[in-house]
Amino acid sequence: KIEIKLDNNETVYHYEFFSTDEKIAYNNFITKCDRNETGFLPINDGEHNSAINLNKIVKITPLERTNI
Repeated sequence: KIEIKLDNNETVYHYEFFSTDEKIAYNNFITKCDRNETGFLPINDGEHNSAINLNKIVKITPLERTNI
């Protein structure tokens, strides 16, 4: 589970799926941010998918592992 704070004080949660190591999952997520050429980051909240404008993100924080 990754918490994403936006510039309007909204908080969004993303679930990055992993099978072995949650640190690897977080690093994969950050790599997606760095390599994203569209300016919009795909977000998966468990049941829904959306996209966030990378310019609106002010903080990304890894949280606990969650089984879904």
